[in-house]
Amino acid sequence: MNFSDAKNNILQILSRTDSQDLTKLISWMKHSDDLDNYLVDNQRAILQSIADDLRCSLPLEAMFPSETMAIQKTQHNPKPTMHVDAFLYDEENVDSLCEEGKMSRNFCLSCGSHRTAPMEFISHSFSISELQFLFLHVLPDLSGKLVVDVGSRLGAVLYGGYLYSMAAQLVGVEICEEFVKLQTMTMEKYGFSDRIQVIHADICSQAVLLQNADVLIMNNVFEYFMDPKDQVRAWQFISQNFLKKGALLVTVPSIQEALMSLQETNKPPADLKPDEEVFLCKVTHEIFRTYDEFFERTILCNSLVWSCAVTGKPGLTYQEALESEKKAKLNLKSFPKALLLPLLHLTALTQRTRLHEICDDVCAFIKERFFPGEMVDVVSRSGARQHCQILEVIPPHSNGTANGHAKHRIEGDSIVISDSDDEIMVMSPKATPSGRKRKAINPSMFKYKVQLVSPEGSEPIIVKSSQIVRKKNMFTRDRLKLLLKQHCEPVNGTIRLKQSTVATYKLSEQCFSHFFPDEAPVFVLSPPGRGKGRSSSNSSPVQGANARRAGEEKLKLMQQKEMMAMSHEKAKMKREREDLLEAKRKEKEDKERRKEEIKRMIEEEKQKRKEEKERMKVEREREREKLKEEKKKYAERLKLWNKPREDMECDDLKELPTPVPVKTRLPSELFGDALMVLEFLKAFGDLFDLMDEFPEGITLEILEEALVGCDPEGPLCELLFFFLSAIFQAQDEEQEEVA
Repeated sequence: MNFSDAKNNILQILSRTDSQDLTKLISWMKHSDDLDNYLVDNQRAILQSIADDLRCSLPLEAMFPSETMAIQKTQHNPKPTMHVDAFLYDEENVDSLCEEGKMSRNFCLSCGSHRTAPMEFISHSFSISELQFLFLHVLPDLSGKLVVDVGSRLGAVLYGGYLYSMAAQLVGVEICEEFVKLQTMTMEKYGFSDRIQVIHADICSQAVLLQNADVLIMNNVFEYFMDPKDQVRAWQFISQNFLKKGALLVTVPSIQEALMSLQETNKPPADLKPDEEVFLCKVTHEIFRTYDEFFERTILCNSLVWSCAVTGKPGLTYQEALESEKKAKLNLKSFPKALLLPLLHLTALTQRTRLHEICDDVCAFIKERFFPGEMVDVVSRSGARQHCQILEVIPPHSNGTANGHAKHRIEGDSIVISDSDDEIMVMSPKATPSGRKRKAINPSMFKYKVQLVSPEGSEPIIVKSSQIVRKKNMFTRDRLKLLLKQHCEPVNGTIRLKQSTVATYKLSEQCFSHFFPDEAPVFVLSPPGRGKGRSSSNSSPVQGANARRAGEEKLKLMQQKEMMAMSHEKAKMKREREDLLEAKRKEKEDKERRKEEIKRMIEEEKQKRKEEKERMKVEREREREKLKEEKKKYAERLKLWNKPREDMECDDLKELPTPVPVKTRLPSELFGDALMVLEFLKAFGDLFDLMDEFPEGITLEILEEALVGCDPEGPLCELLFFFLSAIFQAQDEEQEEVA
């Protein structure tokens, strides 16, 4: 049955279906798995078949023993890292291997304990979905183009390009002989040899190939397989040869990230002479002995897109990135030191997934609260502002105690390192010694002991919270965000303080009452992402450790509190489990919907390409006929134009203009002679010093006056004198030449 008959049959079935069941039928056709067997993407099936074949020929890590450098770099990574080839193992394969115990997504931080953390996965190949997206949606039409894959490895890019594009030739360059053999075997088995070629060589020996390449693809090529010096050499070679106009470069990771770790300042050589001539790169303030090195560094700085290492702002030039880093560092340097520790402690109390949410929480809390050592302005009743330093925070109904310190320490929060995943946790006490948790005090009820900055030694005064204001731009949300970027990092989907920050500022040895005599705030928790939620059982070892440090009495109180909350916790866990099941169901539906959408997009893309090709073909044919017709008409017109014709037969003749009579007092028979004399004077006047007799030159009017004028003092005398002088001058010159 062809397409037209099948379409008509489906429409007939839909027209005969009861109206109340028609919606159900259409929904079943959209979302049911029963039709998957009829919607298989043939190209994707071929790639999956290739992946199945290669999995049988390779170890789990998809690496050969000869790749010693890559293995060493993987093993010496600061976080345990495992190579999982994305072309061979998608997420479902990884989940299956984890369930079978052949692979784990976590690693043990301390053998024999619960201390586990997510394993780092690194892949040197694109997955099938990534290949499909790359060739169908990222790259343009590759018809007649040459695609080069540097470090082709298993050949995933070559196979994807063969199936999903019309590239004329796909060339893989691979330095490992074992992988070259694997690719050759796969090409022969699946009949890809007509458009795919694999070269066993170093990319630095393929200058001609790079010069002719239209698309260059590089996926984790150099970092794990070369020393930094060799990486620099390879990048320089590629930049010098991959220069074809309109060529495209696809890199993973980005070229900026790949080159960032290779940037080293060129130090002056030890044998540099004081009078030696060198090339100075004004952007980086480096000197070079050879012009080639200087030129390469200049091109590198000017041709790449840079980002600020402090703020993370992208899309900058090298100079703009340096300026941005300089301004950001000055901004951080001028940040109030009295606010630093309280802000870090408050940040540790948050459990958010986005940095701007942490900034909102901390700013909202600190907006009406002030801390000892902070420089503020105090507004008097008259409206005058005085610059003061906060000495002490006085809580309501206090007996003069200062900011808590030792007296409030038992009621504060402490920061500890969780045994479960090495992330920073903040533990709040469950109750006060009386068994009841204190409520947070309204910030307007606090008073502050302040001292004037000028004059020095003035008596401290006590002011209300409403009288204190911070200087403008001293503490803003943007400055806080910049500060937290330096001290925070993502851990299991949430933003946490870095361990180095906790250790540097000794945050685990302090509590919130060190900075402010009130209960620590309880911030809103961001909902955990799918698959990244933390179970409540992970916090029990931390709570137990904290309880043992707090003493037996506090432990009993905490256990009683936990027992009271157990029923609520169970109900909460049940709801979370139901929500998780519902989320999984929705995720599955979304996945199927996306799958259907991708298939539809692929079919539409194919149809569009086909229609576009047909349209272009018709357009070219029409254009060709049009050019042929125009050439024919042009030849006929040219032939007609070249044919001799009588003047009277021409239809484009124009009438001669009406002559304008010349009004002069000279007789007509002498007019030509007068012009001849005038021409002589113009040509040879400079030779015979005409300007001495006629400083303003001689014109037709002057000559006319000399010939027919009656004025005895007219120009005739000067003219005759000029001609006689010219004759005598010429005779003298002739006699001198003869002598």
